[in-house]
Amino acid sequence: MFDVSVREASRAVSYDYANYSAHLFLASSYDALRDPNRINLRYETPAESEYLIANLLAPVGAGMLAQSLSQQQYSRLSERDGFGIVSSTEYLSRGAWVEKGAQYGTFGNSAYAFEALYRTDPGQRPNNDFEETELHLHLRQQLTPQDSLYFRAIYYEAQGGDVNQYFDPSTANLQLRTRESQEPLLSLGYRHEWAPGVHTLMLASRLSDDYFVLDPAQSTFFIIKPDGGDTVFAQEFKAREKYHSSLEIYSVELQQIWQQLNHNTIIGARYQAGDFRTRNLQTDPSDLGDSIIFFDPDAPLASQDLRSHFHRFTFYGYQYWQIVPVLQLVGGLAYDWLKFPENFRFAPVSRQERDIEGFSPKAGFIWNPFRATTFRFAYTRSIAGASVDQTFLLEPSQVAGLNQSFRSIIPESVAGAETGARFETFAFGLDQKFNSGTYLGLSGQILNSDVQRRLGTFEYTGISFFAQPSSTPDPLDYTEKSLLLAFNQLLGDGWSFGASYRLTQADLNQQFTDIPSAAATIGFAPKEDRSALLHQVILETIYNHPSGFFTDLQALWYRQNNHSSVVPLSDEDFWQFNLFAGYRFPGRKAELRIGLLNLADQDYRLNPVTLYNELPRKRTFAARFQFNF
Repeated sequence: MFDVSVREASRAVSYDYANYSAHLFLASSYDALRDPNRINLRYETPAESEYLIANLLAPVGAGMLAQSLSQQQYSRLSERDGFGIVSSTEYLSRGAWVEKGAQYGTFGNSAYAFEALYRTDPGQRPNNDFEETELHLHLRQQLTPQDSLYFRAIYYEAQGGDVNQYFDPSTANLQLRTRESQEPLLSLGYRHEWAPGVHTLMLASRLSDDYFVLDPAQSTFFIIKPDGGDTVFAQEFKAREKYHSSLEIYSVELQQIWQQLNHNTIIGARYQAGDFRTRNLQTDPSDLGDSIIFFDPDAPLASQDLRSHFHRFTFYGYQYWQIVPVLQLVGGLAYDWLKFPENFRFAPVSRQERDIEGFSPKAGFIWNPFRATTFRFAYTRSIAGASVDQTFLLEPSQVAGLNQSFRSIIPESVAGAETGARFETFAFGLDQKFNSGTYLGLSGQILNSDVQRRLGTFEYTGISFFAQPSSTPDPLDYTEKSLLLAFNQLLGDGWSFGASYRLTQADLNQQFTDIPSAAATIGFAPKEDRSALLHQVILETIYNHPSGFFTDLQALWYRQNNHSSVVPLSDEDFWQFNLFAGYRFPGRKAELRIGLLNLADQDYRLNPVTLYNELPRKRTFAARFQFNF
């Protein structure tokens, strides 16, 4: 009943914002939506942000709210003193392993937790492997009954091949290798409780990220543009690239919460500053044909070592007003000013910097016309950051119980990482409960993302004898419209049934605005429109026996209709079936689950312009064992 849990978690935060357990519940719901391959990062921000808020608001007696702990039985988090350990091991027959766990303890006014995650996956096609290690150290100290400190350190390292999603897996890059490390991410938080429901929160963070890429066949562009004139020739070609981007950003955020009988007020400010260093080496051009004469044969295409700055000021305020018992109004306003590197991702890179600013309004309401009926609506605007700076935040992640906080909206598999994107969201939700154990949910949203980006090019102007690194505008305009209908039914003490239908329409428009179609060579499209209409049906039946035995049967149907103005894409229609069985030991101290995924051995092709997590492409055996003591 995942859909029900997300709705209930969102409502809990809306009505009791200072309650740490509500934020923990919501964080766990968002965590289940994250992409395990860390490519599509849409839900990274709300998942991390809600965990941080939960840990800052929680008293030491609540235990340590580490992510691996929150997936276990919440009853163990209320134990006052002592040690504990939790662990979960998962295995897939293609050779994938996931091990995560934590060792934690609470003693008087102090608590700690050390958690670890290790994941390795050979992938489902050539050069699709991925390996990651993540270590977290959490410390909490209750200074006085009203004051507490929270410290978190994160070490992260990942490496792999091409884990992007493709409509046709055979078009993946067979030579791309990447490595990322964060050593470390540090956060120090402070909470002061002035009165019940009145809190001051402070979060200071050091954020770092090193990203390495080796791509023997990187796509880049050559342009002939006479000085002061228009582009007369444009060609795409391949080059060997060695790329290294490193950043270090310091962030501090201060937030004040006033929770009263009919009014909740949240105001805050955040300042971030740091540096980006980008090193890029491109050599060995291919597919240039006669255009090779515009490149110096005795020098690399580009050898760059650039530094640029990052600054961000954010001010925000939110007001929740329970105007009458059945109606809550939510309003907010945020102001952002950012300065960031104009192009540090798409080589050849640039030392130019860009700044944007704007006011972002927020508005919504929650209406309960009947005791078991809830209607929610929200409209928001926001501005994204440049990298990990937009993940560790305290600003409310939702308005009227509907998510407004995104790391990105355009799937990175189709457009790469975004910088300085402008988001606009419209969302609604209708929830209905019945005494018969029936839960109905209808929700929808419109997500708009506008990105004014530049891509690196090699440009010949006639001033220099050879082409020089430059850039060209490549704005992105993305709209995603979705509708979700969910039905869940509890049957007696052991059975539950769930059914959901999601319809998603995604449209991405991309255009090199400085390159006319007449200047482009064959195979290079200055303008491309991509769209997909995705139908998803999930049917699930769960049985829990008092002895601890349980089963779970899932049926998934996907149908996608595709369009591309450049490369024709076929439609797709397929079913997958999953079967699980397992046993929970007395007291839920341990659980063993085995299953078969994709019973019918059904492969698929899906256009990644509509967001989805990878499904197994072959029949796969799965096993998981977890325990907590």
